[in-house]
Amino acid sequence: MQNGYQLLRPIPKAERCDQAVCRRLAFIYGNAVHHAAVDEGTHLALHELFGTTSVQMMVDRARCAGAERLVDATGSDLYMPRLDLLQFPLTFFHGEHNLVWVPESTKRSYDLLVGEFGPANYRRIVFPAHGHQDTFMGERSVDDVFPEVLTHLERAGA
Repeated sequence: MQNGYQLLRPIPKAERCDQAVCRRLAFIYGNAVHHAAVDEGTHLALHELFGTTSVQMMVDRARCAGAERLVDATGSDLYMPRLDLLQFPLTFFHGEHNLVWVPESTKRSYDLLVGEFGPANYRRIVFPAHGHQDTFMGERSVDDVFPEVLTHLERAGA
């Protein structure tokens, strides 16, 4: 795996199921949910939560992955020279079992911002019982994740 992103990752045995939507999401994005973190009702409703996918978004995502940083639609380094625009309270939320973007990806972003501007505005939280999308829709998100979301909103004055 290169820099936290790999095309067509195999679905780990523990994440395989009989839902076509899970296989479709895994093909398009990577394994979108850590199955141990979602209840059966949410799992059965995933097909209602994920609609069509923009091919342009996939092209843009691949361009960024290939450049190993955020780039615009032409491949230009438009965003990274403007890190100063990210000097506000920012919290990175990441599931330890995230198979779309590995935890190292948010660590790199967090470390970059802290190295540039100091730690005052930035936090990074890795949730051990979560993957990607289930961080916000998992059975235990209300107890594991949402208190940290509230903490962030209070910190940001929102």
